[in-house]
Amino acid sequence: MNPEPPPGQNPYGSVPPPGGYPPPQGGYPPPQGGYPPPGGYQQQPGGYQQQQPGGYQQPGAYQQPGAYQQPGGYPSAGAYNSPMGMPLPPGVPAPLAEWWQRLVARLIDGVILGVINLLIVSRIITSMFSTEETIEFLGTTTTVSTPSFLGLLIAAIVGFLLYSAYEFFMVSRDGQTIGKKVMKIRVVKLGGSVHGGLDTETLAKRIGVLFGPQLLGFNFALNALAGLFMLVNGLWPLWDKPLQQAIHDKVAGTVVVKL
Repeated sequence: MNPEPPPGQNPYGSVPPPGGYPPPQGGYPPPQGGYPPPGGYQQQPGGYQQQQPGGYQQPGAYQQPGAYQQPGGYPSAGAYNSPMGMPLPPGVPAPLAEWWQRLVARLIDGVILGVINLLIVSRIITSMFSTEETIEFLGTTTTVSTPSFLGLLIAAIVGFLLYSAYEFFMVSRDGQTIGKKVMKIRVVKLGGSVHGGLDTETLAKRIGVLFGPQLLGFNFALNALAGLFMLVNGLWPLWDKPLQQAIHDKVAGTVVVKL
């Protein structure tokens, strides 16, 4: 049995120099990945993690909340068929028409029907049911034709029937008048399809509110009130949200959409 070496002596027979053995020539090799910077590793701004060569991301790397994107860049739910990515109102099969589109379409129809109604029908009827009065002014005698009550009443009824027949015939086929065809908009039933026309009951309600005030044209005061109602009815979609309906749309359950 070998005796134990004296204290301070290397068990292998050599005494270490003061301060320990020097490091090997060239120094100790640095650890894998290099020495950490003074103060330790710092987290990158925004939670960014260093990636391994070849694009491999370290397991468990942190991603900021909300940074997920749907694959392929598809829009999120509710972003289809509506402007600015907003979902369509319930029961509306297509994006709603703009107010100015409806206005221009109505003006086009008004010009077409106005030429027929005012220049032809009304003049013929009022001339048949009118009385002539002679007026003297500054020495000049003028004969003025004044429509009778019966003439005004018949003209109002004929005008209502003319506008109603035009609206019924056009909209029952495909939901479009000539003006709406030009503006590429269509009247559809709320909750229905974007294709096809409207049924008779829906059209009767819509036409009754839209053109019914014309029946009051036989009286000046009533005609003024009817004109005021028609103005409010035409402006109603500006503040009606979210369906942008006029009053006749609300009664009939219809909306006007883009094609």
